[in-house]
Amino acid sequence: EIVNDGLMVIFFFVVGLEIKRELRLGDLRDPRAAALPAIAALGGMIVPALIYVSFNAGTDASSGWGIPMATDIAFAVGIVALLGSRVPATAKLFLLALAIADDIGAIAVIALFYTNDLSLPWLVTGLLLLTVIWGAKRNHVRNQGFYWIVGIFVWFAIFESGVHATLAGVALGLLTPSGAYYTGREYDRKARETLDLDSADDSTTPAREHVEHEALQLATIARESVSPLTRLEEALHPWSSFLVIPIFALANAGVVFSEISVGDALTSSVALGVSIGLVAGKIFGITLFTWFAIRLGLGVFPRGTGWADIVGLSALAGVGFTVSLF
Repeated sequence: EIVNDGLMVIFFFVVGLEIKRELRLGDLRDPRAAALPAIAALGGMIVPALIYVSFNAGTDASSGWGIPMATDIAFAVGIVALLGSRVPATAKLFLLALAIADDIGAIAVIALFYTNDLSLPWLVTGLLLLTVIWGAKRNHVRNQGFYWIVGIFVWFAIFESGVHATLAGVALGLLTPSGAYYTGREYDRKARETLDLDSADDSTTPAREHVEHEALQLATIARESVSPLTRLEEALHPWSSFLVIPIFALANAGVVFSEISVGDALTSSVALGVSIGLVAGKIFGITLFTWFAIRLGLGVFPRGTGWADIVGLSALAGVGFTVSLF
């Protein structure tokens, strides 16, 4: 529980930051460019779920239809990274956006269909606290301590509501400001003013104190010239990738093979539903819905990519791990 409901919030917070960055500053600023991976992700969720249900309809295992819906962001993007320049940058972005939309959809499915005891008071409390953060951001509150404290209470409220606590991480990531307090021109002006003022009226200050005071002022100006989104993403990404995800994998990989017939397990309706849903369902669903989106003019093709890239990326979307385990 500490790993799944606590540490994984950091992972999904970083995911939320990545979504926000691409929507505000990246190639997904164009609504049609953002729509294509979202529509493709929808196909990659519906078709695998239907395949699973076709194998398990009428059985106790039928409720597991949500398992093959989710793409694992870390593994899918990691495999693409291994291919290097052979995969166009726009194709990598398409897969990242698809996996993010896929995971948000899968987490929403968990919240709606796999939550046993929903506490509306706690859920409303969490939403109100998110509104407080949004209002503080709109009023240019810059104190990070305030956001950390309220953010922890948001996580606790969502956790107590019965909805999966990782949703709090995504929501907080999406609320993180993507713009810097000072523009490049303002940074230059502020820095020059600081240096001019200090050199003009600080003749009685010892040299070392003068330098330290000046450096602190310049550091504050420089810090506020970088957006909170960028600062947090740079700070948390290594912890998320190299600590949280490995711990999650080890904590959830409690597979016991004793007294299990591997042959029966591999041919069971659950195994077939999950494996065929992830392997064939993702390829067919994502490619089909991408084709529909292009034909209907709802999305635009990523620059420098072709249908072979889409089919290959949709195959990688069939790597189900993190949210599938949830």
